[in-house]
Amino acid sequence: MNESTSSGNDTENNANKVTDNETGNSTTSTTNSTTSTNSTSPVNNSTSPQSGAAGSATVTDNTFTNVQALFVWSTSLSTIDPSYLASIGITDIYVYVPRTGANLGSFVEKFAGSGIRVWAWIPCFVDSNGNWLVAGESTINGIDAREWVKQQVNSIVSTYNVTGVLLDYCRYPGTAYKHPSEAEATSIITNFVADVRSLLDTKSAEKGSYIYLGVCVMPECAANTYYYGQSYEQLSQYADFLVPMIYKGNYGEDTAWIGSTTSYIVNHSSVPVVAAVQTYESDSNATPINGTELTNDVQTAVDNNASGYALFRYGLVSSYPDIYGTANLTIAEILEAAQKVKNYIETNKALPSTVTVGNVTINMAQFLYLATKATVALNNGQPVTTNLTVGDYTLPSSSSESLTTGTLSLDSYVNFAS
Repeated sequence: MNESTSSGNDTENNANKVTDNETGNSTTSTTNSTTSTNSTSPVNNSTSPQSGAAGSATVTDNTFTNVQALFVWSTSLSTIDPSYLASIGITDIYVYVPRTGANLGSFVEKFAGSGIRVWAWIPCFVDSNGNWLVAGESTINGIDAREWVKQQVNSIVSTYNVTGVLLDYCRYPGTAYKHPSEAEATSIITNFVADVRSLLDTKSAEKGSYIYLGVCVMPECAANTYYYGQSYEQLSQYADFLVPMIYKGNYGEDTAWIGSTTSYIVNHSSVPVVAAVQTYESDSNATPINGTELTNDVQTAVDNNASGYALFRYGLVSSYPDIYGTANLTIAEILEAAQKVKNYIETNKALPSTVTVGNVTINMAQFLYLATKATVALNNGQPVTTNLTVGDYTLPSSSSESLTTGTLSLDSYVNFAS
């Protein structure tokens, strides 16, 4: 059996590389899997969680409800558009944090007011060249790897106002059973996460706001502790959520596998599970998969009780899914689309089946709801830059109407919209 190796998956310096988290060019030591872990529209246009008994946070707010997250390289600062991501329903970005913490503060500043939460996505037991620093064995500048990583975490959360920390490479490279045994290796990883949780609790108290903790985990279910020292059950005692990297392209699997893997991990975790899905074919083929396939992948994860999904990664997404109907659109975009709908009705003497508002295609029921909301908002003096949320609405299966001629006053129209 081949044991896991790393090919510099931790750095952003090579623009041709597809991955930087555990989704890189790793080959696991499993016997049967190869892995490297993260109708056409006619009209176009914190509250602090309560502390759990085991020391983890029992989340009582909506932080992990309908999560739609995106992994982002820190080098993407100049190209990323917070307004656009908010309009399509993205709730969180996981920003890769190199050893220097470069650009994280700029991301926090850029996304301020967008409604999108910014997380520090931190690699643990690999160095800047992607070489493994096995917890409890290797040292960095004379400091045990675990202590060194905790120093980095402490520095980051002390310096930047992030929602939380997402630990990556928090595992063994497929050799946990050798160091010195599966059980002891698993204990080392679990205790490290417990230490980070304790550190974040201290920083949370200092800052007066809770700092969340997430852990990226391998998706190999019952084999996870044997090869990686990652126990879903144990980690969920200290983490607020788990992010299994269910990358079907790297494993040569299909959408059904995403569902069964998600279900297994959810059933073995006591905290929310945010399923990370691959947005491109595989590490050997960086072609983005089509929007329908990606939507099916994330929908399958959610159907199997994931609390949301995380797309790996920004820059390799052909079309963003919107399975929750939570996209936000500005009143200005709705007004522009309304003019096109008016023109369509006058030309075709019928309603269009779908309408494209901004970059989001919605059905007619959703558009009519937005039009009424926009009418009321404008009457109340709200600016055209106001965001309105797309709801999950459909037209009735049958309907009837009666036509009346006459003049409808503005007040009556607004009252009708209300």
